[in-house]
Amino acid sequence: MRMTLRYGFTSVDRKRMAIATAILALILTACASGARAQMFDPKTFSDVQLIVNPRLAMERAHHLHTAVNGAVRRRLAPAALKAGPGPPTPSAMLFSGTGEESAAGESLWNVWVDGTHTDIKDSHPVSGYQGPQNSVIAAADYQVSDRVIAGLLYNYNDSDVRNLFQPGSSRTESNGVGPYVGVVLTDKLVFDALLLANWTDNFGKDATDIARYDSDGWIASANLTGYWYFNNLRFSPGVGVSLTSTEDDPYVDTSGTAFSALTTRTGTANVATTLGYTIALDDARSIEPFVTLEGEWEFKNSSSPSTVTATVPVVSREWNLRASAGVDVTLPRDRYLTIRGDFGGLTQSRFRTYAINGNIGFRF
Repeated sequence: MRMTLRYGFTSVDRKRMAIATAILALILTACASGARAQMFDPKTFSDVQLIVNPRLAMERAHHLHTAVNGAVRRRLAPAALKAGPGPPTPSAMLFSGTGEESAAGESLWNVWVDGTHTDIKDSHPVSGYQGPQNSVIAAADYQVSDRVIAGLLYNYNDSDVRNLFQPGSSRTESNGVGPYVGVVLTDKLVFDALLLANWTDNFGKDATDIARYDSDGWIASANLTGYWYFNNLRFSPGVGVSLTSTEDDPYVDTSGTAFSALTTRTGTANVATTLGYTIALDDARSIEPFVTLEGEWEFKNSSSPSTVTATVPVVSREWNLRASAGVDVTLPRDRYLTIRGDFGGLTQSRFRTYAINGNIGFRF
């Protein structure tokens, strides 16, 4: 009894405490291992395929349809075709040029290069991500008639995104090629369309594993743009649609986990309004500052097979509002330059895109 009172525990109590401590240690170790397995679960590579990559595809499609729409506008804007007798108006100068070649209708070829840097940020605490995406276009088109052009473009695209929903990142590198067309429908309306086939190298990593796989797919877009002029002021409303489809090959990551083939598809419809004001500097030079407000509806973001699921919620971005501003510059000898800034996600609480774009080209 004296030993019990002095030390507080009997030898039996000590044995019981040792057993309980060992059991508690085993439980804590198992919980820690389970938490670590959940945090670094290699299956979260599927999250990148289902959450990040579709958004990258939609941003790439937006860049492509904006660039093609601008190229068609410079060649086929009705104000340029309907300038009428007398000296050209500033808007006609901006879109058709004023040199002898343009007047004689000899500038049938057009070559242009377009580049965009976009920063994408989704600050959702569970399924967020952020990082840059770069896209470069090299293109050439031929004026088949006064109302039709046909062209071919090449597109290079890369991205480097850090995931907030897991300790890792993903990178992509894509190449694509495809035709585009522009058609004057009426004295106010111009139609343009694009179809691009693309091939992508994908790389993903987390704290313990690495994944590599290939993808192929296509991007299609179509736009209908109106042109109304009030002296030097241009009013251009437009509607369009963009579709993407990406097929990821099956792959095995460095932990030995196998991932099945996956197909993702996206679709967006947009309504845009542009206001521009042309300032003629001389007979061969003019500038047009412009602003654009564009609403996007994300009507499709699906994947198959349905057995491939994300471990975190896929947040729908059904509505998006973009605002952009820039300047078009017309130079002698049928050369032109465009600089543009774009700010997206105006209707989203956590999603934002910031883009800077440059385009340069010439006709001959």
